Amino acid sequence: MGCKNHRMLVGKTPAITDKQFRQLISSLDLTTTIGLRNRAIYGILAYTAVRGGAIAKLDHDHYYDGGEQ
Repeated sequence: MGCKNHRMLVGKTPAITDKQFRQLISSLDLTTTIGLRNRAIYGILAYTAVRGGAIAKLDHDHYYDGGEQ
């Protein structure tokens, strides 16, 4: 039943490679507000593993500088 060469992992989203991430970031137009916004979103996704829905709910007031990083 099914193809032997195809394997599906239910509930597992494939991780983006470092090379793919660098290519994605380098493709953005950082001269526009939208490009800068997208770079920030991709950075948050890549470095915190937070879900996209949580990022969509972020507001400027949610940011604070703890001075540690």
